[in-house]
Amino acid sequence: MKLKILKILIIILLLNCEISFSGEGGYAGSFLRIGLGARPKAMGGAYTAVCDDSYAAYYNPAGLALLENGYLTTSIMMLYLDRSLNYIGFSRGIKPAGGISFGLIRAGVGGIEERNFAGEKTGSIQYSENAFMFSFAQKINRYLAVGITGKILYYKLYELTAKGLGVDAGILVTPLKKLKVGVSGKDLNSRYSWNSNEIYEGGSSTKDE
Repeated sequence: MKLKILKILIIILLLNCEISFSGEGGYAGSFLRIGLGARPKAMGGAYTAVCDDSYAAYYNPAGLALLENGYLTTSIMMLYLDRSLNYIGFSRGIKPAGGISFGLIRAGVGGIEERNFAGEKTGSIQYSENAFMFSFAQKINRYLAVGITGKILYYKLYELTAKGLGVDAGILVTPLKKLKVGVSGKDLNSRYSWNSNEIYEGGSSTKDE
């Protein structure tokens, strides 16, 4: 009987992984879906209901209401193709039952060789994606906390720049002392707005969801 239950749990877990990753590609702002922090990454990103530290601002802003102290957090991740993903943020609990956080996520790469049509090196270029995050959380009662994160998005690609706004929202419920349930919605209404008319003749404007 125990073996059957274990098999069922493994199947549910695998199905959940497939559903989770089915929406990861094909959209702008992929750097916001990589994840942050050694502990959350080691847990496979299953941090929505844990979120008891400064990474709550990223995984579930409602968790900020549970903080009692101030936290200054940095995270550096070296990715393939010489890219990097960096984060710095400050989070603090606010008495009697609230929390705030300010942070910056930056992804990018530099030192890309720029060459003319003759193959001569003319300089170097870089790209970067940035998300400035501002979070606030409030504990409604001993069982329920809610939180919201506002994001300012800024993308620089060669001579082009794009801007956008987005929102994360989360709920954290503690029905029992040893049980927490979390729900979060990320990148609501997030998009990049591009306009190349001022840089290139015959440019265009577009939006990337």
